[in-house]
Amino acid sequence: MRDYDKIIMNTTVTNETKYSDGFPVEDMNGYAIQAAWVGALANGQIKIEASIDNNTFFELPDSAVTISGTGDQMWNVTGVFYKWMRMCVISSDSNTITVVARIYAKGALP
Repeated sequence: MRDYDKIIMNTTVTNETKYSDGFPVEDMNGYAIQAAWVGALANGQIKIEASIDNNTFFELPDSAVTISGTGDQMWNVTGVFYKWMRMCVISSDSNTITVVARIYAKGALP
């Protein structure tokens, strides 16, 4: 078993939606994601999405967090029965926000 610790998103958004690249979690026992954001965003959202084919992604239930101003969030995901995950950040106004998200996982990459 190996541990993985990697930044999966480091982006700035202004009135747009951005996604991280898909990260393979097929052989992971579980993973944790730590996200932090800074900026003056008045309204937005950050969430985890999952996929079996790395093309069509769906929001993980209860993963969406409203973001505004500066903040952070930690997700602990167990029972991973899909192949790929990615982060999604949505900015709903013209203010800028910078988001950095890091994944820590245990298992084996395919």
